[in-house]
Amino acid sequence: METCSARVAPIKNYTKLPSRPVVLTFDDGYADFYTAAMPILLNHGFTATDFVISGRLGRPGFMTPSQVVAADALGFTIGAHTVDHVALAAQTPAGASGQMRQSKVALEGLLGHPVVDFAYPYGSFNASDMAQAQKSGFETAVSTMWGMVHFAALAGGPRPTAIELRL
Repeated sequence: METCSARVAPIKNYTKLPSRPVVLTFDDGYADFYTAAMPILLNHGFTATDFVISGRLGRPGFMTPSQVVAADALGFTIGAHTVDHVALAAQTPAGASGQMRQSKVALEGLLGHPVVDFAYPYGSFNASDMAQAQKSGFETAVSTMWGMVHFAALAGGPRPTAIELRL
């Protein structure tokens, strides 16, 4: 039986979202996510997703591996953001695939559980990258592109109606 995260389940199962849902995301795994943003978010009862560049863990200005583990333990979602923060659409298919998979594997090894969220660095992706993200086991893959792309069909749920798209 296929399972999915709580964030994807309403789309896949076509169930109602919570009232006024908000998704908070941060990119790159900067140290100030842990030292500044997390305390404020926790104080207000929020969590967020931080898309971490796995190859920069422990470098100056970035979270340490122990901070990533602590954030995860406090209920923050850790997503993959490649190993080296490269524009995936400019890479060969094999290079882009390696960046995604290696980042996922590194974070899963650190956290001890699946990492199912991914963010395309610079919002850069193409059809091959989208297919690779899905093949790699990511349930979500986000970009910086403005607008709405409904991924219910990719997640296995029904397509939105014309009325829903206008809302």
